Amino acid sequence: MEPEDMPQFNNAKVAVFTQNTVNVVDGHQVADGIITHTLWGELAWQLGGREAYELVRNDDTQMIAPNAQKFKTILEKASPALILIDELADYCNKASGKIVGSGTLFTQTNSFIQALTEVVSSVPKTVLICTLPASAREVASSEIGQEILSSFEKTQNLLVFCSFNRNFELIIYVKIWIYREKYCSFCTIIRCRRAMR
Repeated sequence: MEPEDMPQFNNAKVAVFTQNTVNVVDGHQVADGIITHTLWGELAWQLGGREAYELVRNDDTQMIAPNAQKFKTILEKASPALILIDELADYCNKASGKIVGSGTLFTQTNSFIQALTEVVSSVPKTVLICTLPASAREVASSEIGQEILSSFEKTQNLLVFCSFNRNFELIIYVKIWIYREKYCSFCTIIRCRRAMR
């Protein structure tokens, strides 16, 4: 894509979540009196600060996935926005050990990811890039790893098979576009799957 073909925008919000951003036991202290406990709590905080976090505070503290409309409100206020989620399967592997109601934090996270992919595709100038391993063998526990990967097969709008280097370059280019506040790369969801290394 040539620079002149890319859409223009200003003041993009960027949210980055990795498998170590939020400890599934202790959470992540982001400000005085605010500890995020989940993927949705952390993304809300990074995209919109205290105001956005307050919309999902109860969902975050109870570790129950918010409904799609609630998070759509956050994304609409944050747009244009880029959400980068790296090593989601590793995070979900840890979350599978945290009991939430009759399920786990993994089942709630899976529910949220499904809602998030739908919401992102409906909010202009909003991009979600999520990296997953190529196989369950790359996740710490193969049994839960396969369950994790299988569950995310339902959430994809576009699946990009790429080598580790290509995946890395894709993310770096998108981050550069956002941080320079010159270009917005995509207005759809792209899920990158790492090839076996």
